[in-house]
Amino acid sequence: MKSAYLKTWVQMLAGLVVSGTLLFILAEGVRKSAGDFRLNDLLSVAQAIPLWALAVALGCQLMQGMLRAVRYRYLLRWEQGVPVQGSGFRLLAITFARNMFVDMLPSRLGELVYVWLVKRILGARIANGLTSLGAAFVFDLVALVLLILTVLGFASLGVASQLPPFAWVLFLVLGVACGAWSVFGLFPWAMAQTESWRRDRFRSGWIGSLHSLLEQVRECIDGIRQSGKLLHITLLSLLIRSFKYGGIVTLLLVILDRSFAPVGLDQIGGMLLGVVAGEAAASLPLPTFMSFGSYEAGGAVTLVGLGFTLQAAAISMFIVHLFSQVVDYSLGACALLIAWLAGWLQSPATQPALQTPRVRAGIALLFVVVLAVVAAGVLVYELKKARNDAPEPALSVLPESHPADSHSDAAVIQTASIAGEPISDTDSKLPQEGFAVWTSNRFGNHEVLKFDFATGALERLTETPGKEYYVSISPDGQSLLYAYAARADHSFRHLTGWSVVLYDLESGESRELAPDGFHPSWAGSSHQVVYSRGGNEIVLHDLQSDTTETLLQAGSRGVPSGFQFLTPSWDPQSETLAVTIRGSRRTKMLYFPRQDRAPVELPEGCQLLWIPGQSQLVYTADGRVGDNAFIRIQPDGRNAEVLLDLDSAFHHLYFPRFSANGTWMIYAASEGGHEHDLADYEVFVWKVGSATDGIQRLTNHPGNDSWPDLFVPQGR
Repeated sequence: MKSAYLKTWVQMLAGLVVSGTLLFILAEGVRKSAGDFRLNDLLSVAQAIPLWALAVALGCQLMQGMLRAVRYRYLLRWEQGVPVQGSGFRLLAITFARNMFVDMLPSRLGELVYVWLVKRILGARIANGLTSLGAAFVFDLVALVLLILTVLGFASLGVASQLPPFAWVLFLVLGVACGAWSVFGLFPWAMAQTESWRRDRFRSGWIGSLHSLLEQVRECIDGIRQSGKLLHITLLSLLIRSFKYGGIVTLLLVILDRSFAPVGLDQIGGMLLGVVAGEAAASLPLPTFMSFGSYEAGGAVTLVGLGFTLQAAAISMFIVHLFSQVVDYSLGACALLIAWLAGWLQSPATQPALQTPRVRAGIALLFVVVLAVVAAGVLVYELKKARNDAPEPALSVLPESHPADSHSDAAVIQTASIAGEPISDTDSKLPQEGFAVWTSNRFGNHEVLKFDFATGALERLTETPGKEYYVSISPDGQSLLYAYAARADHSFRHLTGWSVVLYDLESGESRELAPDGFHPSWAGSSHQVVYSRGGNEIVLHDLQSDTTETLLQAGSRGVPSGFQFLTPSWDPQSETLAVTIRGSRRTKMLYFPRQDRAPVELPEGCQLLWIPGQSQLVYTADGRVGDNAFIRIQPDGRNAEVLLDLDSAFHHLYFPRFSANGTWMIYAASEGGHEHDLADYEVFVWKVGSATDGIQRLTNHPGNDSWPDLFVPQGR
């Protein structure tokens, strides 16, 4: 007994090690090839999932479980000695328990729990359980082929061109045909041909027991063949697979579309293949824990091959897998508890009736507890979403701030008094003239806000149904640039779907400058701007002549085709382009598009930009004191020094920008949240080089205040 327990613990430990290793490899691949993403962003991506998508996925899980129970009843109905009449609740409990255990052992050996439960709860023979399980597997394969062919019939234009022409479909069809023929044709025929030979040789011992079991399996298969219900079971199997993959693919589509890249209906076939590949990988004889690691790896590899990024594929598959496991284990645990309360796990001869008052009361109490837990989870989920997305009433000033609230470290960061009164030099270390801008979702979707340093007044500049993001002030302080997405939930991780907008501060008028641009910024003057286009191209746009010049393009002039360009910054004096690179590599580069010079690669980090008027650069990197720090560096990559690294509550620093003379810096910081357009970032202003206790906090709101910029007149 002790050796059995020891073996179980060793197997569990091995599964945890293998799963952890596979997940670590995937996480490292995401970290090296993708944009800025941290583990705590998994929560942000999960919170971006709308409640309706979770409800659809949960409903589909429930429906496919109930339909499986109906199919098991069909498969068992005509087999001798199986009391299936009136056993609907018992079969439902068996089915949900089977769904919980299916991935607990490699190669789907967890499904054997179904065989044991059928014998224990229904009093059926092991052969009945094995046969119904094997038949269900064959019908599932047939339904899977039909489902894939149906989906590709509607979405093959966007998917089939990326695959060998239906090679995988032919392979699946042949596999299903061979499997069905082997179960329903070859096996019974072989048993009939060798009946007299086997009867004389296999009579006793374990060989005799195995022979008896095979005979029972043959009898069950004959019953299935003669039932006349093959069409019914096939249709049931198609419905089971439709609900199973319908919920998972819906969840996967929403995660990809909301947090990574827009997904079209023509990509549904590819997502279905990714889910199927994940299940196939989870069925491999690898000692993983609940299939974690193998499922994500199989699905991610397939989705990457179909054009999705590793970041999007791996993270989406992990969240989908985690959700499905939570649902399966919750339903399975409830099913086993009900079976225990009802006495179904006792021997069939001593099983009590379900209608006893004690059992009814226990089951009712169980469902009340389950409903209470689900309701509490939904409430917490909605409250967390509302905290970031709750609209704020129309305001002419910033929300009232507090000298030292629970979110600040008063010894390091002071909060400016900005309740609408003019700020005197003795009260604050903010600039006395000029203004700051940033984007905020405090009104429900991201809009551009402007704060006047002299008066302390807050003004809302935009009011659109879409999303304004990545705002930048012109050197003369007369215009703004920002990126605009028509969808208010468009993630910053989407490198397409944006347009560059030019906004005139005096007139309040705006016009679209580039219909396919992102990450706009001013190129050292008030008549030139630089932005990324499609994620793989950087464009310099002259506003006076309305002409554009492509400074950099992936796949040309020695630039790898897998590069994706973020936050470009152009220095007109040296004609040097600073850019953060993601995609096939995670790095930062200086390019010289108008000179015959090799690019310069800088240390790892992000948000590389020029400090105006100083021929120096700054970027964001891991801090030694805080979570993030701003690093100042020379263009040749030498003399890197820490510009700002804070040991304070708001230690996750991001989005640095400078005044035109480089004297003032504005940035945003959070208490640890990283997701750029969802986390609770607050805006701060600092006079570069002064003591850090002079840092001024401008915002105090639980929403997302990000990508700030400031304008300070020369000499201030």
